Amino acid sequence: MGKKMLGETRMRAISWMACLMLLAGVSGPAMAADTYDIPVIISTTGIGALLGDGQQKALGVAETVINRDGGLFGKPVHFVIHDDQSSPQVAVQAANEILASHPVAILGPTLTATCAAVAPMVKAAGPVQYCLSPGIRPAPGAYSFSATVPHDGFLEAVVRYFHSQGWTRIGLIVSTDSTGQDGEHSADRAVGLPGMQDMQIVERVHFNPTDVSVAAQVERVAAAKPQAIIAWTTGTAMGNVLRAMKQVGLDVPLATSTGNLLYSFMDRFASVLPTNMVFAGGPGMFVDDRMKLDPGVRKVVADRIAAFDAVHLRVDTSAETVWDPAMLIVQELRKLGPDATAEQLRDAIVGLSGWQGAYGTYDFKRVPQRGLDVSNAVIMRWDAGKQVFVPVSQPGGEPLPSK
Repeated sequence: MGKKMLGETRMRAISWMACLMLLAGVSGPAMAADTYDIPVIISTTGIGALLGDGQQKALGVAETVINRDGGLFGKPVHFVIHDDQSSPQVAVQAANEILASHPVAILGPTLTATCAAVAPMVKAAGPVQYCLSPGIRPAPGAYSFSATVPHDGFLEAVVRYFHSQGWTRIGLIVSTDSTGQDGEHSADRAVGLPGMQDMQIVERVHFNPTDVSVAAQVERVAAAKPQAIIAWTTGTAMGNVLRAMKQVGLDVPLATSTGNLLYSFMDRFASVLPTNMVFAGGPGMFVDDRMKLDPGVRKVVADRIAAFDAVHLRVDTSAETVWDPAMLIVQELRKLGPDATAEQLRDAIVGLSGWQGAYGTYDFKRVPQRGLDVSNAVIMRWDAGKQVFVPVSQPGGEPLPSK
């Protein structure tokens, strides 16, 4: 066979293979380069599903905003979702799959336990891991970062708000997982702060987040006659606490984990909610002139709310956890260029101060690996009549002035 015939045969074979790939829905090298992919590990199933589902929707809005502003390096950004099923073991499996492609950054996971499982995998050389839970505490200079205010900041704001309302006798209900343990430690720290000497935990109980009922533990707390409750757990486990409180007739002001600050959570457990339920979260859910915010932060908040309104979504903690990390990583990659390494991205974030996101002004030099503290935490209350969260404090926990 002559060279010409060999060439024609080869060209026909290549064309036929390309057709087969298109018919089978397989992306070839050119198609794979059409987007700039950022891998994400979140819990779209399992106990963290309410939060993970909201995070996935929030990332869809973020994609629209980022790509409207030019994407990354001439390509649309795409957040590639991996479901860890709320399981540390599955999160590790997903991370192993992702690490094989050598990404510069990973967003997630959703929960404290799954974040903690993935963090050692990026310890030595990256990629940058931006955990979407406030519950981990990465060492300064690590490749892992933690989103939002830490639990001790959230609970300090809660205790200061309780104190301002005269609720000094606190009952503590915590799960035995990493979220509950960190919450208990943070609550103990908060009641021991200067000026909080009259605050006391009158009873504390623990339960396994897989327990079907926690009525016995809640009865113990009720017997101590608390003026307010801190219940630190998330998802279905928190729903069981609410059912038990309803069952034993315990209806006092209740503060719970920021992971439950979700419209989907409030809808799901509407029949067992207490009269007064408060949360600590970020300022980015509201445009409220009473709140003391930097004008730059106020603009970011208003722009994000407008982006959510455009697709008929409401901002809650699922957006609060994922929005700023996604925007921050994209912004720093734009500065660093398409050949940026994980080390360069880590160093850029570590050295950042004055960056304004929807959660406030970040200072990673003052608060390593996080950039936020209690001064960014806002207390909000569930308004059952209007079916909305409403702010009741300034950032830091000081009560808002009346309208």
